Amino acid sequence: MTPRRPNLLFVFSDQHRATDLGCYGNGHVRTPHLDAFAAQGARAKVAVSNTPVCGPYRASLMTGMYTHRCGYPTNYLPFRPPGPCVADVFKANGYDTGYVGKWHLNFPDGDHEQNRSDDPAAGFVPHNSRHGFDDYWAAFNGGHQYHSWTYYRDEPTPIHVNAYQPETQVDQALEFIRERQAHGTPWCLFLSWGPPHTPFDPPHGYAEPYDGTPLPQNVPDGRAAEYASDALPKYYGLIQTLDEAFGRLMAELDRMGAAEDTISVYTSDHGEMLGSHGYRGNKRWPYEASLRVPLLVRYPGQIRAGSVLNRPVGTPDLYPTLVDLAGLTPPCGLDGRSAATALLTGDESHRDQYAYCSMPYAYVPWPGWRALRSPRHMYARTQDGPWMLYDMDRDPWETRNLVSDAASADLVAEMEAALCRCMADVGDDWGYRVDSGDWRLWQPDTSKMRANDLGVPWPGSEALTDAPDSRHARER
Repeated sequence: MTPRRPNLLFVFSDQHRATDLGCYGNGHVRTPHLDAFAAQGARAKVAVSNTPVCGPYRASLMTGMYTHRCGYPTNYLPFRPPGPCVADVFKANGYDTGYVGKWHLNFPDGDHEQNRSDDPAAGFVPHNSRHGFDDYWAAFNGGHQYHSWTYYRDEPTPIHVNAYQPETQVDQALEFIRERQAHGTPWCLFLSWGPPHTPFDPPHGYAEPYDGTPLPQNVPDGRAAEYASDALPKYYGLIQTLDEAFGRLMAELDRMGAAEDTISVYTSDHGEMLGSHGYRGNKRWPYEASLRVPLLVRYPGQIRAGSVLNRPVGTPDLYPTLVDLAGLTPPCGLDGRSAATALLTGDESHRDQYAYCSMPYAYVPWPGWRALRSPRHMYARTQDGPWMLYDMDRDPWETRNLVSDAASADLVAEMEAALCRCMADVGDDWGYRVDSGDWRLWQPDTSKMRANDLGVPWPGSEALTDAPDSRHARER
């Protein structure tokens, strides 16, 4: 008799940085359920959002590709995946698939005003845009209204809810799971929470206990500190509500007898600056507060409880990792490298030493950058300011930039060479032929610049209509 394949429960929040969980060393925010969950499985020490923006993360998650290769380097673009998405793989192998929460990928006309219009169906995602999530849908395309909000099922008729969003979404997730458990069907469910993304509006009573919480060391005095002092208690309050919702979800999974047969994951799409380095909020920057996210994976009897994955894990790695853990075969053409062997055996010798990260000159527009995260160091080449190198073991708050330090010259050269190799490997020509030097003399290669669908120019490989070739994809 063929053993039943494991279920997959993939829970991801929006804008939850790794430093704000108890299991990652934060002694202020209350996350007992997520901490207990981490102790039951594996915790990734360095998980990064390779392009730390909502839409690009989701496109990379769904395709297992870097954002410039799957055609989604910034928000509000049409999503046209070049191959099967992760849910397609599970669906093709007999799984029932479901999606609950924020989707943020259905912008066929590149219209970033789509979800702010008066059209009651503006947030509806048609079936042919769900990319494998065929059996259960309780989702919306975008927006962050946590107490009075709207979602859609199979018809473009909005369903209004006056209740705290994560709690209702746990109810929806459990509805999907109970139905599949009753019929003995393997299932794959993605649950996408909106908090702790702005607005920082937790339910009453959740922010007040965090008033006066000390600010991180990288929040400078002045306006940034004033902002962070007001925002951080609310941010922590939102995280605490997610912890409680996650705890209820796990308790019900256990009560149904499904926990032992389920690969369960908690992560986030990107971090939140929240005053760090003087940035008032948001993400998009090559700092840990923006890039590094929690990644917790539990698979009872398969992943050793309390284990730690030390090598970097990036967004494209999640697709092949989830498919591998379920005993399925990832398709050819993915950029991501599976971390399943490392999670199951503790052998990390096959894992890449670096995670490559990128940000285009985006629609806002924000200045572009390219970065590399190793187990110990963070290195970034930026478009509009000093390049950066930080020793994350000795300087976890990134307060001392070593890029101009004479004693670090060899390390700078090593990281620059590694970044160039990574860019070449993934088909990214964003100035990688330029030798490392004075950042003020560096400019991106604009020889192939064109305007994107929003009328904003992209440099180098970000301007290509078709995905450039990738060594990682060729080798699969």
